Amino acid sequence: MNGILFKPWKIKAIAESDREWQTRRLGGLKEINEHPDEWIFKGTIDGKYWFQHPQCERDDWLYNRYIKPRYQVGEVVYIKEAYCHKVDPITAEVSYDEFWYRLDNPDVIKVDGDGGQEFNKDGTEKSPWVSPLLMPQSAARYFTKITDVRAERVQDITEEDAKAEGIDPRFCTRRIEIEPGISSFISGAKARFSI
Repeated sequence: MNGILFKPWKIKAIAESDREWQTRRLGGLKEINEHPDEWIFKGTIDGKYWFQHPQCERDDWLYNRYIKPRYQVGEVVYIKEAYCHKVDPITAEVSYDEFWYRLDNPDVIKVDGDGGQEFNKDGTEKSPWVSPLLMPQSAARYFTKITDVRAERVQDITEEDAKAEGIDPRFCTRRIEIEPGISSFISGAKARFSI
């Protein structure tokens, strides 16, 4: 099962809401996005995005790119977030199947075997949090099902799409010029599963 990363505020919004959400990812599109106006999105073939350079006059591999999106429609993914294993405050015994999540418990501290707080060499507190990048599926608490995946130009985002991305128009004071590029659009519906 694949995991997906979000900013903490978006994880909270997804967890507290029953509405559908959207996100845009640029993964696998680096070459296309170096010169996005030079490529034409032709469609999907065998689950891959097909981009063609205008210089293509035949089925020439040099002018065609087939990019498989990381996430597929119908796939269930887990949402990665900062976490740490629960530790008994008296015995300092680590639980490998219970977790604290930074989003809910930001004040958790790292303790040594005697229950005392651990510090780095420079005197700062050691962080107990494991990076979301390293979160295994077994530690996940939120899962979502992918309902739509498509390639689209970033500048084609609508106001409705922006709201589904989590943008609150009340806090937008000016229009931002979006750099041209193509993103992979992912839409998901909140779902709760136990695996």
